[in-house]
Amino acid sequence: MFFPVSSVGPGHDEVAAAKEVCASCLVRRQCLQFALATRQAHGVWGGTTEEERRLSAPAGAARSGRADDGTGDEDAAGGPPAGTVRALPGTPA
Repeated sequence: MFFPVSSVGPGHDEVAAAKEVCASCLVRRQCLQFALATRQAHGVWGGTTEEERRLSAPAGAARSGRADDGTGDEDAAGGPPAGTVRALPGTPA
């Protein structure tokens, strides 16, 4: 996980560098899963920015406060079952 100052200017370069590190990370999927399950609002997690994670969230998740993957298999806390990873557009699965 990385926390660039912003997504523009020098922060843009920080985001790119963070994503480069994430691309070869062995726990990238788990990192992204954690960020989605715990609704991390800041930083680069699992090779994704906060905006990319927000845009990939199901439409109802923001309104209901739940991370719903549409399968009906959410855990008791409302998140996806353990071990579930959602691939984001433009990222390897």
